[in-house]
Amino acid sequence: MSANFENYRREYTAGGLAAADLRESPIAQFEHWLEQAIKAGLSDPTAMALSTIDNEGRPWQRIVLLKGLSDGGFVFYTNFGSDKAIAMDANPKVSLLFPWNELDRQVIVGGTAKRMSLAESATYFLSRPRESQIA
Repeated sequence: MSANFENYRREYTAGGLAAADLRESPIAQFEHWLEQAIKAGLSDPTAMALSTIDNEGRPWQRIVLLKGLSDGGFVFYTNFGSDKAIAMDANPKVSLLFPWNELDRQVIVGGTAKRMSLAESATYFLSRPRESQIA
């Protein structure tokens, strides 16, 4: 069985982009667009697809949640023993994709992942509900 989706198309103009709307830095632009996504009531506006390369060279994606943002980068958390953490230890080059489909907008970020300090990680872990800590 095969399917053909060649004629499935619409115009993607909801988000729009004009020079007057551009911010002074990519981080400021992202923050502005994230605020728009939150105000628009998008479900999980901080959800992002994290792409990594495993130790056999295969790309993998999974959804993680943005937990912080600064000039130092985008912050998310994962178990240090998870597949994604192991992949990032082997190859720290990663990509993030924020799919704000309802706004006809997506943001792609590429860079190098690095672990935060053990103290920062522990502080976040202890702030989570007990059920999430167990999981």
